[in-house]
Amino acid sequence: MDREPPLRTVNFSTPRIQRQPSRQSLTVSDDYHSLAERASISSFDDRTTVIRWQTPPPESRPTSSSYETLQKDQDRMIKQSENLAASSSEPVFVIYDEPVRARDQDRIEPIPLRPAAIPLAPNPIADRSKAAHSPARGLTPGTDDTPYIQYAINQLTREPEPPLPPLPPLPRAPQARAAQPRAAQAGAFGFEDIVPNADADADTEVDDPPRGRALPRPPERPISSDKPEIFIPVDEPEDARSFPALTAIPAILHPVSLMSLAVLCLLEMAALVTSVVWSQRHHGVDDYDGDGGRRYFIFEFLPQIVAAVILVYILSVQTAMTRVMPFLSMASHSARQRSSALQMDLFPTDFVLPRWSYFRAGHVVVGTCFVIFWLSLFTLPLQASLFQAQLLVVDGEYLWRWVTVRPIAELLAILYGLVAVACIASVIFFFRRRTGLKWDPTCLADLIPLIQRSNSLADYRSSETFSSIHDFGKRLAVRSDRLGYWRTRDPASRIFYALGEEGAPLRTYSLRHGKVMPIAPEPQEHSDSDGEVEAQAQAPVASSTASSLQAKIYSPAVRYRFVPWFLRDRYLLGWIVVACALFLAFVVASFVKHALAVGFYPLLGTTPNPLGFSPGGFLYSFVPCLIGLMLFLAWQSVDMRFRALQPFAHLAGPQGTSAEKSLLLDYPSCLPLEVTVKAAALGDFRVAWISFLGLLCLVLPIIAGGLFFAVYVPEANEVRMVTSLSALYTLVAFLALYLLSLFLLRPGPERHLPHDIRKLAEVISFIYQSPLLTDPAFRHPRSKVDLVTRLLSVAQRKDEEVRYAFGVFRGRDGKEHLGVDRLHRPGADMIVTTGRIR
Repeated sequence: MDREPPLRTVNFSTPRIQRQPSRQSLTVSDDYHSLAERASISSFDDRTTVIRWQTPPPESRPTSSSYETLQKDQDRMIKQSENLAASSSEPVFVIYDEPVRARDQDRIEPIPLRPAAIPLAPNPIADRSKAAHSPARGLTPGTDDTPYIQYAINQLTREPEPPLPPLPPLPRAPQARAAQPRAAQAGAFGFEDIVPNADADADTEVDDPPRGRALPRPPERPISSDKPEIFIPVDEPEDARSFPALTAIPAILHPVSLMSLAVLCLLEMAALVTSVVWSQRHHGVDDYDGDGGRRYFIFEFLPQIVAAVILVYILSVQTAMTRVMPFLSMASHSARQRSSALQMDLFPTDFVLPRWSYFRAGHVVVGTCFVIFWLSLFTLPLQASLFQAQLLVVDGEYLWRWVTVRPIAELLAILYGLVAVACIASVIFFFRRRTGLKWDPTCLADLIPLIQRSNSLADYRSSETFSSIHDFGKRLAVRSDRLGYWRTRDPASRIFYALGEEGAPLRTYSLRHGKVMPIAPEPQEHSDSDGEVEAQAQAPVASSTASSLQAKIYSPAVRYRFVPWFLRDRYLLGWIVVACALFLAFVVASFVKHALAVGFYPLLGTTPNPLGFSPGGFLYSFVPCLIGLMLFLAWQSVDMRFRALQPFAHLAGPQGTSAEKSLLLDYPSCLPLEVTVKAAALGDFRVAWISFLGLLCLVLPIIAGGLFFAVYVPEANEVRMVTSLSALYTLVAFLALYLLSLFLLRPGPERHLPHDIRKLAEVISFIYQSPLLTDPAFRHPRSKVDLVTRLLSVAQRKDEEVRYAFGVFRGRDGKEHLGVDRLHRPGADMIVTTGRIR
């Protein structure tokens, strides 16, 4: 008896093609799409968005089609789609009308499903079908849409799925439909899926379908809540072209730059040794011809100038190392280093005291280098004491000659040798080291791509209103975020780049009022107890509807709470009063009765010993130069603060500002003269002057170190300390300029913030809920040039310039937050407060 061939239940559908205007931008990279706010959901992939009708359960699929009929229908559908697409350059949306069997078994009644806007990413099945079906001309410019159509057909002919539970009663539009919650998972698109949210039922409405009845969407595959999709670190992806090595560092930290600094230090060491040997063999270096001559300039000012050049180089290296260390720590395999990364400084704020924080974080090499760099500050006042005028007997005659102070020269040689060793150690430390960076993060826009896909933003709940770094320390004490490449458990998921927590689940999203929002329970009240703080730190992203947060983000006392302590009004007034008093005292003491010109008794011995050292000469060279150095270093802290606050000063304006003056502003990372030129070009004249004066302040220690010198007065038969009048006049002029510039330091309300911004966690608190994280301009930039091109081209394509501001905006969770976002968004403009500071 012949057995009947087994028949298979297949899916039968008829494709319809719908055109939609293209949103692809041709001004920037090929995977960038321009902003389209009127779209309900943006595709998370870089390809064309496809709206797909859902496949009904197996019970509703027709069983009367045979393989022969299906093959003919497939050929007809493919030919019809290719012919229609070849005549148009617009993107094509494929919509399937699923036939559902009615009660009458002899009649099939088509009932369309409600479309779900889900990106249809390339599938291995579609990739294999490319060889079997030669595509016609692309439906979308630069994109082959045949794999998408073929993949949809393959989905229709797949194996029957096991029966699903009975469907709930069908709702009537526009009533809210019952959504089935499910665990979050990362699909084949390499990003978190948008899943229904049971809490959002009241906010989600079902639009009227084109025709027929609306059916709820059944899941395409079973989802296990016991094994949620989590972040799994990927150290070295195989595709090096698509995933470059994360070893980027600032240009000044490259081996060529650091070795150049080491060579300068070695040359200075050689010059010191040569000077000591020459002075011992030739009874000094050269004859002394009084003040004001060429030799006086060479021996009293030139050594400080050389030391100042090397010092500026060292300070620039310190600034670059400070900027990159938080990211390098997050890319480390050490949990100790990662846990301290979020509370590391992004720019130096104190140049006077040594920095020990890197030792606590486990970076012994970097901490040692910073201590050596701090010791190099003393090279400038030591260089001022390097040469002394000494009365020597040469060929039976008494002559005044310049001699090299051997102990000072030996100490300087040791310090410059240590700096050279620190530079070589830095070259070895940073050479091909994993920093977790694709490029040097110099501005606010560079941080946004790092946290776009982060799963660790839950702990930043309400952090925009924190008052100090101690609040961040309590909330983030148990965190050890990692920066690098990630993947999920799903084999089809793509490798992506983000700042995240290893082993933590993905974020889940819901659709509310056409906006993508994270699923989150209501927040708990903040508590200072350790147990509750730790429990809140592990909670998911929460809504910000607490009355305390709402009151804080609109409170001027919170909005304008922070400014660096030395720029507060009472301290700034104190600095001005003290500086004026000291300046007047110095001028009176210098010019009344020509006290400094006539000279004064040194109170210490001025006769050099056989090694060339004299206590009086060292005191009146080292101490004035050290005072000038302190004034220079104090102004560097002021300069760096104004640089860092300038982007937020532009953002605080009621009309907002452009990306060039806010998100892309990189003053803290610029070199001294570079920031002056750039600030002047952008109209930030106060920043330009403060930065330029910071470089001019080097004149203070240079001149102060050579201001006094000892001379023998025959009339009084004694040695006195006198001053060089030309150097004194110059010093008074620069001190007056320094004093007048203090009146320009009042920051104003535009430079006040809720809290500081020198830590990485503090900056993230202002953007963790910003819609900028979902802005296409920040999606997968290949390089810094690509990111800048996108941001600048967005403004050029818009009828009105895209402007950004700092204020109250509606975040991704649908609630109000305080931070950085675009000033105008469809239906949700930012509220920028400009009240007075109390």
